Amino acid sequence: MNSPHDAPPPTAGVVIVSHNSALLLVDRVGQWSNRDNAELVVVDNASTDGSASLARAAGALTIEMGTNAGYAIACNRGADALRSRHEWIAFVNPDVDLHPDDLARLIADAPSDAVALSPLLVDNVGRPLPDIARPEPRLASTLAVWLLTARADRPAKRMLARIAETPGRWFEVPVTSGACLVVRSSAIKDDGFSESYFLFSEDIDISISLRSKGRLLVDRDIRVRHTSRSSSSGVGRTARQLEAGRAVIVFFARRKPRWQLPVVSAAIVAGMAVRGLREPMRCPVSAAAWRGWATGTALLGREALRIARTVWRGAALPRTSGPLFVGRQLG
Repeated sequence: MNSPHDAPPPTAGVVIVSHNSALLLVDRVGQWSNRDNAELVVVDNASTDGSASLARAAGALTIEMGTNAGYAIACNRGADALRSRHEWIAFVNPDVDLHPDDLARLIADAPSDAVALSPLLVDNVGRPLPDIARPEPRLASTLAVWLLTARADRPAKRMLARIAETPGRWFEVPVTSGACLVVRSSAIKDDGFSESYFLFSEDIDISISLRSKGRLLVDRDIRVRHTSRSSSSGVGRTARQLEAGRAVIVFFARRKPRWQLPVVSAAIVAGMAVRGLREPMRCPVSAAAWRGWATGTALLGREALRIARTVWRGAALPRTSGPLFVGRQLG
């Protein structure tokens, strides 16, 4: 009779979503070639820098979306290509330096009740990044961030301190980062990332879904470098803030009581408007940049109304229409 130790090690499919990420892919794709325990898929969101060609030349299965479909949709397409062949699916940003040996150790040692795992993500000097473990967003904390300009990472930093103080290898978290998320294939067989999100907050949403099926665990023994935000470094500051606001509105529409949606939507739109008025007081900005901010805030307001009408009709939010702010001249 074979012992459990005779069983073959688990395997993982690796999904990297690229959008003009060629410089990052150069250092990532090659290390996954010819691995018995891992298979790489690169899903390209209409890059113009040769990302898809580079990935294909390096031997990775490459899926070209043909348009910038967003992170969630691209992740799901990658998972669809891998799920039937692997016990685990790893969603890895191109700016996350996950080595195949670290992934193999992570899934080999996973507790049986874990449905999602993450290594401890660190910055370039080895400091743990706070978004690896976060509480679920609440109304009060969201209002504080958008209206009172409270630091969005403060709750995450408190949880990070708890991780440092708690003994043991594994630490259970309510929400973890989508930058390096390793999920059991069976847990996302029917419902992966919500495709209502374009950019941001999709990791919070899927964390909530996964929690109903098992534990989300951070492995404190495996540290992986994440050059934070480099994978979306082509997104301007204003567009990033507007897309983040849009994502929070989608999150509250999907996950919170209906009465909270207009409160949060109004707070986010008002907060963006106030930031636009305050910006020239902090540093000189061009008239074009200010007009871009005003245009973006108006677009966000219209998007919030569209989402609110959908929710109040009792309809499900549709798939994202793609970038609303990315690619616009918003300053």
